[in-house]
Amino acid sequence: MNRRVRVEGDLYHGQIPDGAVYVGRPAPGLRAGPFANRHRFGKVCRCGATHRDRAEAVAAYAAELTPELVARAREELAGFDLACWCPLDGPCHGDLLVLLAAGDDLDTAFTRLGWS
Repeated sequence: MNRRVRVEGDLYHGQIPDGAVYVGRPAPGLRAGPFANRHRFGKVCRCGATHRDRAEAVAAYAAELTPELVARAREELAGFDLACWCPLDGPCHGDLLVLLAAGDDLDTAFTRLGWS
């Protein structure tokens, strides 16, 4: 199964590991795609909410996933590692996307990630 990897470098010189697809928000030199999480934590995000922590921001992302975006993730992300800026030891929407791209439904993915 593919995995989530972290963008290397700093915000202004981010490098996507070979073979990975970037799923983060826009940054200098990195374009956001349709899978970016618009929910931030610790400050007001574009949706107008303030999320207390990364897990809450990921839950808000999951709540907004449409069947069309899940289908698109399965088509476009299957077989690739997914790159984001989040630390690897905490929750990230990339973890969810890895499992969805592999064919899990939302409930199964949440259970496998221990987020249920």
